[in-house]
Amino acid sequence: TKTRNSNIELLRIISMLLVLGLHVNYLALGKVTIAGTASEPLLSLVRMEFESLCIVCVNLYVLISGYFGIRIKKKSLIGLLFTILFWQISLYTAGIIDGRYTLDFNLLQKMIIPGGIYWFVPAYLMLVLLSPMLNAYIEKTSKKNMGRLIICFLAVQTIFGYVQPYWNMLING
Repeated sequence: TKTRNSNIELLRIISMLLVLGLHVNYLALGKVTIAGTASEPLLSLVRMEFESLCIVCVNLYVLISGYFGIRIKKKSLIGLLFTILFWQISLYTAGIIDGRYTLDFNLLQKMIIPGGIYWFVPAYLMLVLLSPMLNAYIEKTSKKNMGRLIICFLAVQTIFGYVQPYWNMLING
């Protein structure tokens, strides 16, 4: 029998709350601007500090998913895609009712198709689809080889993410 790991489940809930906090801070309240910083420096500082605390949310969520091992199932994948479709259409409909959007099938298509607007959905779907190969590698490889692979990924991330920040390959996760 599987036992519940309450600490990890609590961490997952905290991660989801951080995602919500991050989106509310910047999408609902708008980005911190230079003009806003000049007129309200304390509020802008608090918002930027809040972002710096919340920004780990996606990494944390994916880390927890990896901790439990992502096991791809057709029913789960279809459920995930349906959930994405449902919420995107619901949000788009609410935006039309609210007056933020007009009926635009190109925008609706970009919102529904993974990768159209949002970066996380296609990145997570790719992780789910690659998980059988990743799991097989993790189960078969030695700790030494795993360490080498992690160092190689870290080197690529560091070189292309910081040394050449103008290269867009690693932006947005």
